[in-house]
Amino acid sequence: MISRFSTNALKTLEPYKAASQDIWQKESKTILKLDWNEGVIDPPEIVNSAFKEFLKNKMVKYYPNTFNDELLESIAKFVSSKKSNISYFSGIDHLHEYIVRAFLEEGDKVSILHPTYDNFRAVCESASVQVEKINFYPKPDIEITQNFKSKIVYFANPNNPTGDLIESEFIEKWLQKNPDTLFIVDEAYIDFSGGTSARLVSEYENILICRTLSKAFCLAGIRFGYCIACDDIINSINLIRNPKSVSMFAQIMANAALQNSQYVQDYVVENNKAKELFRQKILEKFPAVKLHGNHGNFQLVEFSNKQDSCDFIEYLKKEGVYIRNTHHLIPNSCRITIPIDQGLELILKLIDEF
Repeated sequence: MISRFSTNALKTLEPYKAASQDIWQKESKTILKLDWNEGVIDPPEIVNSAFKEFLKNKMVKYYPNTFNDELLESIAKFVSSKKSNISYFSGIDHLHEYIVRAFLEEGDKVSILHPTYDNFRAVCESASVQVEKINFYPKPDIEITQNFKSKIVYFANPNNPTGDLIESEFIEKWLQKNPDTLFIVDEAYIDFSGGTSARLVSEYENILICRTLSKAFCLAGIRFGYCIACDDIINSINLIRNPKSVSMFAQIMANAALQNSQYVQDYVVENNKAKELFRQKILEKFPAVKLHGNHGNFQLVEFSNKQDSCDFIEYLKKEGVYIRNTHHLIPNSCRITIPIDQGLELILKLIDEF
């Protein structure tokens, strides 16, 4: 039951479904949490110690810095953009809410290239925005370049859960053919792939790029994300952005990570090696499966039937390894964040045993 005071939109809303939360239980049996695509390594001590230094200043009792110029400089340098093209938030999910509030009204239409990360859909529908799902993956039809006839088009690039990447040249064609449509490009996994569309921000006013530190930066717990867009888009969002919503904990650790990002590049190299070993092993044991995910930190495993997929998910769960059931997105499939080092050894061992 929900409150009788709820909006009509909430009464029929299908909420975004979270991954397993077993790891937060006191008696958790989780050995590996591979169901939400967080980064799997610990950030270097220089990142962890940054907030410890801040605590010595005894300023935690104050509201956070509402305009952290040094942090904006760090982001701008990392993405080779201007500070005026950047704004930061407590995660991409929070950014989604601001996008809907700033640019969409009841009855507006949003097109989503499906299947994809589901949070933006839920936020739109909660605001009585019309959502159109365009079946696009796992075989992207790049020639969908006619008028979308939507106020906003949203897609993850690289895609989640399939790992497909749309090259920026094709995205540019969409921008040109649909000048009255705002394209939201969720680049949560771009560090594992390359091929960012950030360069288009300086040329087009109808693109907004979402970024996070939850994946390659391995900082999901601090809840930090940012966007890259033209000055007018940034100014519009900042009109309603709560300037004190990003904690100093998140700001300081994000800034330290961005200024010491070599560990991210090293992690990406190791993740790509681990993905190849995982692919070799699972294809050796299950030649009939289809694998997707070259451009993310994960693999989507598509079994030939539902039972095999369910058995695989449940077997790993029994062993304390949580992966994501993605049957609701792609039939007979599951998605696995690929670990490295001992985590990878355990996964390969469990595949053998299964």
